[in-house]
Amino acid sequence: MIRRPPRSTLFPYTTLFRSLKNRVAIRRHLPSFHTFSSADHLATMVQIFQLGTNNWQVEGGGFAPGSGILHEAHHNAYNKLPGTKSFSVWPLPPKLTHQPAPGRTDYRVFKLEHDIPICESVSPVSNFRWHSMSEPDFEKYRKRLADFCFEYMEAAEKETGKPFNIFIAHHAFLNALVGNDVMQRRKAAGKPPCQLCVFVHGTALKMYVHEKGGKSPAEYPMRFLPIMEKERIFAKDSGIVSRIFAISAQQVDAFKEIFAEFPDDRVTVSPNGIDFDTFHAPDPPMSRDQVLAELEHVPYDGAPTAIPSGYDYMVTFVGKFANWKRLDSLLYAAAGYEKTIADKGKKVCTIIVGSGPDEAIKLYQDLALKELGLKHCYFLGAQKQPTLAKLYAVSSIGVFPSKAEPFGLVFVECMACQCPVIGANSGGPKDFVSDAVGCLVPEPGSYEPADVKILAKDLDKTITQALLDDWKGKKGAACLQLARDRFGVATQVSRLIESVVGRSGGKGDPGADLKNLKSFWDIPGMKAGVITGDVAWNLLQYCKAKGFALPAFNCTSTSTVNSVLEAAAKIGMPAYIQFSEGGSQFFAGKGLPNGKKEASILGAVAGAHYVRMVAPAYGVPVLAHSDHCAKKLLPWFDGMLEADQEHFKLFGEPLFSSHMLDLSEEPDDENIGICAQYFKKMAPMKIILEMEIGITGGVEDGVDNSGVAREKLYSTPADTELVWNTLSPISPMFTIAAAFGNVHGVYKPGNVKLQPELLDSFQKNLAPKVGYDKPFHFVFHGGSGSEKKDIHDAVDFGVVKMNVDTDTQWAYWEGLLKFYKAKSGYLQGQIGNPEGEDKPNKSYYDPRKWVRCSEESMRDRVVEGFKDLKATQ
Repeated sequence: MIRRPPRSTLFPYTTLFRSLKNRVAIRRHLPSFHTFSSADHLATMVQIFQLGTNNWQVEGGGFAPGSGILHEAHHNAYNKLPGTKSFSVWPLPPKLTHQPAPGRTDYRVFKLEHDIPICESVSPVSNFRWHSMSEPDFEKYRKRLADFCFEYMEAAEKETGKPFNIFIAHHAFLNALVGNDVMQRRKAAGKPPCQLCVFVHGTALKMYVHEKGGKSPAEYPMRFLPIMEKERIFAKDSGIVSRIFAISAQQVDAFKEIFAEFPDDRVTVSPNGIDFDTFHAPDPPMSRDQVLAELEHVPYDGAPTAIPSGYDYMVTFVGKFANWKRLDSLLYAAAGYEKTIADKGKKVCTIIVGSGPDEAIKLYQDLALKELGLKHCYFLGAQKQPTLAKLYAVSSIGVFPSKAEPFGLVFVECMACQCPVIGANSGGPKDFVSDAVGCLVPEPGSYEPADVKILAKDLDKTITQALLDDWKGKKGAACLQLARDRFGVATQVSRLIESVVGRSGGKGDPGADLKNLKSFWDIPGMKAGVITGDVAWNLLQYCKAKGFALPAFNCTSTSTVNSVLEAAAKIGMPAYIQFSEGGSQFFAGKGLPNGKKEASILGAVAGAHYVRMVAPAYGVPVLAHSDHCAKKLLPWFDGMLEADQEHFKLFGEPLFSSHMLDLSEEPDDENIGICAQYFKKMAPMKIILEMEIGITGGVEDGVDNSGVAREKLYSTPADTELVWNTLSPISPMFTIAAAFGNVHGVYKPGNVKLQPELLDSFQKNLAPKVGYDKPFHFVFHGGSGSEKKDIHDAVDFGVVKMNVDTDTQWAYWEGLLKFYKAKSGYLQGQIGNPEGEDKPNKSYYDPRKWVRCSEESMRDRVVEGFKDLKATQ
């Protein structure tokens, strides 16, 4: 029985992509099919130790800053993944009283005799800075924490009977030093290797910037950065830190400003995830008045007071009271939009959630209530996550105008509750906030009074527009969809694990464990619709492990796309839909100019978006792919890659699943070198590269290789090994269209001599050098008309994808041909047929009639293609 994920309500949201000189907005409708859950799993047991810098937001644990919330969320998410276990340590100051529940051993608190040490001067939980700690006290703290962690890891390993694989140190400062101390001690004790990873957060990096800048030597003396450099924690060749994690590209840039030589290939960017069990609209629903009735305004100089009811609009800010959060700009803006809304006979309230030092609380409350005289502004203090979710759900807009926010978790939490967002155009939010979910106003650049007022003016204008234009009603569904698609915490932590240990723990064939899965639906993250990244790559590994390949069909129109999707749904298997350069031009329209490949770019991008829109409705996974790109067609490739980058910024995944570079006409060194250059651009987005070594004969999409020398039709073991040695250090996600006598088109038997056994020789040449069998993932080009035995042998030798074009072109035409022959008497004029001279023929020449015949004929040939490659369940 074919198992498919359930279909659900379609959520509309807007995808923006860059096409040539202008951005074209299209509407996407994607169901929320499969997401990571406790049913997903990694193939190998992974045991993780996390060392946090801040407290968690738990009973008796006090208000938690962002890194503490992230640590707790990750800890819980890891422990929901089968085959994964997380143990954690976090600091507890004496003013807090939390204790783990009886019998709970998955975390311990590190009790302090002082507040939690912080890197900067402002924190909602502490004013005790690392720089105020004496050197002896710092060394004492470091040793005590290392001892605590070492002993806890020993106890945890006895409890589970499993060694730790990963040690995650949160913040690129003391915890990284302690992690190295613990790793060295474990190594001396003969423990199995454990990889030290560092989760980079903003405050430690800002501390280093202050030290390097030298503007406040009394407050930030050059003290801790020299320690990190002396101990070579992030040195290029030290091997101490296996990998850093960051929540945004901006955060990576900030890290590289300090530790420039840390290798790029040991960086994992994984946008923050949130717990959708917490951040959602209340169930049963609650009104704005009901939510506000549960809360109180908390003045610094008096007793809490109730918040009035009856507000038509609600603007919400959540954040700590620090100058870079720029609450002052929002308060100045509130003075404007309060009056504008009142002039229209409506009422708007501004809700401020957060805290900070006493002087900061007084500063902002005095600004709002005394200096600006705001009548409807309420300060609620720090609130727990369930309360935040309620507030977001009944807000009209969430406003978070921070300067260079490292990521912007509050944006995602707000969107998950179907509330649009407004921020400043800087930092992490630039990666995902688009017009579909809100707006980023211009970044003024500083905290100077003039810039504060400029930002306030832009916020006033944009917030007023959001309220009067009902962004909540128009953009709320898109907010939820974006949050679900990109920011599920289970998705984030799974990506982090895989970036460190892979799916097989880093040993042997990385896809071997996939052979044990009962269905491709069991691959973590598998869903109906376009799949990319790890999910798409794991599908190809699954194909090789299970001994079948996926047919890939060139499409030139929505009609041919539909034919492939219908066939895939009929047989219940994933589909490959690919666009050639000429087919892409046709998709956009042959009447468009194409001198710079602009029509081909537009057609490919439009085709990929069309596939994304309709594929989920067919209930099967789809890989969206671009076919042969010769050197002269590279402008087309560049345009598609630009569209991938735009899509990745918005949604955390590329537009296409994979692309092919066919530079086989060029010298091998140039071919492989250009592929490597492009692959380095593709790898951060986890786009699969298909490349060709050796030449596929015949004619394909205007490229004529019919007269090529016969020896060029056959690759060699040295060819494929060179490709492996060049591309595999960049990413494992590549396939090779190695030549074994392939020819595009259909020819008489005997005219084409395929030698699939060459693929076997390529595998056997490389296997001893990498330590496992069949390391290559091959692609079979020129598959139309091939003998079934040659196809099956090629699949046995590692082919995971076979192109089918000529046969499906004929099938599409043949459907029309048969229709015409059967109905020719009805197709000679609009009026008059064998049934009578005055009989109309509209029902016969209607394109929906004969195009459908072509689709059905092509559909049946596509089904045959699946069967030829043993792609059935």
